[in-house]
Amino acid sequence: MPRAVYGARGGVLSPSIPHAPEPEPGYVPPLPPDVPGAAGDEWRVAVGGFPAKRSTDGPLGAVILWGATVRPVIRDRRSGGNSVEVTAPANEQTMRILGLPYTGEVYRGVQLYTPKNAASWELFVGSSLDGLTRWRFVVRDRIEVSNGQVHIRGVGFVGGLTADRVIGAPERLNLLIKDLPGVENDPSTGWVAHGSGTATGVVSGGPSSDAVRWVTGKPDRFHYIEKSVPWTAGANPWGSQQVAGQALVKLPSGGLDIDNYGLVTVAVFHADGTQFWPTKNGAGPDMQAGIVTSDMVRGSWITDPVTGFGYLPPPPMDVTIRLRLHPVDESAKVYYDAREIIRRENTSTVHPVDITRHTAQLFKHAQMGRDKKFHGGSAWRIAVEVGEPVGTEEVGTWWHEDGQQMDDALEAIGGRGVDIWDLPGPGRVVKASKRRGSKREDLIVHDWDVCGEPSWAVDIGALRTAIRASSSVSSVWGGSDEGAINRSAAGGQVIDAVISSPAGMTPKQLRAWARERLATLSVVPLTCTLPLRWQVGARLSVGDSVRVAISSNAAAQKDWMRVTEWSPQFDRRFVQVTFGTDPDDGST
Repeated sequence: MPRAVYGARGGVLSPSIPHAPEPEPGYVPPLPPDVPGAAGDEWRVAVGGFPAKRSTDGPLGAVILWGATVRPVIRDRRSGGNSVEVTAPANEQTMRILGLPYTGEVYRGVQLYTPKNAASWELFVGSSLDGLTRWRFVVRDRIEVSNGQVHIRGVGFVGGLTADRVIGAPERLNLLIKDLPGVENDPSTGWVAHGSGTATGVVSGGPSSDAVRWVTGKPDRFHYIEKSVPWTAGANPWGSQQVAGQALVKLPSGGLDIDNYGLVTVAVFHADGTQFWPTKNGAGPDMQAGIVTSDMVRGSWITDPVTGFGYLPPPPMDVTIRLRLHPVDESAKVYYDAREIIRRENTSTVHPVDITRHTAQLFKHAQMGRDKKFHGGSAWRIAVEVGEPVGTEEVGTWWHEDGQQMDDALEAIGGRGVDIWDLPGPGRVVKASKRRGSKREDLIVHDWDVCGEPSWAVDIGALRTAIRASSSVSSVWGGSDEGAINRSAAGGQVIDAVISSPAGMTPKQLRAWARERLATLSVVPLTCTLPLRWQVGARLSVGDSVRVAISSNAAAQKDWMRVTEWSPQFDRRFVQVTFGTDPDDGST
């Protein structure tokens, strides 16, 4: 007899899933349609170079790894990531394919190899029945050698390679640097003194370089040293954007009354020589200047850079940006190091597009962005296929100074009804489409469908009902703080969280962003991984919403849940399925 199962929440009985009697002995559920090559496959594994093939990889771009065994491939939804573990005998034949030889190192007639070059491997996993590649994985995990076997873990593109990517370049773009990354172009030249009596020179011993600029002269807006850089931009549908100039500063040690004196300013000129910024053409104070404040130390280097701001005209533009460093006394020197002109960098779709296409923009940046190319080409050589649109069109913009992980950006897109996954097949292709799967009214997962005792987890510790969002105030571009609260969750309790948002958001933008995040955080995460008998598990697909009615003694889980992982165990004829919270149909 089946155990009675009741669903309750907050002391009120919730609607139960219609009861289905336990099958009689001998009952055979409907069989799923046959998938050619799916059941009973013998795995075939080949190894190739990543992202470019190796000279030893042969015409097909890979070499077969004979004797390899494969732990089941996991197909995961959104940015959880595909993964695989390949095991092969650590013999000379295998290690010749996998490793680098130790020159002259031979032990008992066997050449010795090391797998230190694993970050440049790609695993091609398929079936020996047809010789076709079904999945491709890149080695980004630990490699173990034990008991004469080498164990290699590979990850897919989404949730694997993307976990290694940060939006933006490792180094901030300094427009004063033109040729050599990280080295200012001839720092001892190129600075022009303006104003009668303004003097400058170069000394060593700065906190950032050995090309420290000192300046003396009359302390006003007409006396300064200046360096210019050209900047052009094509037509784009955005308005005027900020540009910043900054430097590390060492003020004179004497008892000079220099509070509020200007240090760092920015000027912007059109190609015809007319001044765009400051708007008063030098006839009034620059309210965006970096100035001396009373809390700045004297006689030693100030820890934080002094920053002045300017504005660029709306594109298209052809301008010159000028960084100006000002004196504070006619004889006492002020020193400037780490001089920079900074423009806000972003990755953007520019025009409103369906949010499924935001994925393509992120992958384009991850492969072709500044400092992300591989030998002049795409870093990964991964194509993105865009499927069914969600129907929500907006401009996608990711500011580089936020340092956002690509996985986080993809997860945010996935949380809005977009599935992002690696396409099976021989190519490197990622697909983004409206949520896969369907609402499975024809199927209920019962206790007797589970091979073993069912188990699940409710992560109460992840529940948050109030958040304070902070838009990074440490950013050059400023920030703000806003909050949001959900009084209907957790019985009205306030469970706080403090989270960081993209830098430079306005209060209105930050409030909307905070509410969107809270809507996710105030849902109790619930997960269960169940080994389902083949006849049931093989009918499911990643993205399906299905009713789950399982129990363990007097504890029960009865709700709509969403399939997040699907892993067939062909040799043992069951399917390992992971279910997660269904925010659309579940009683969250």
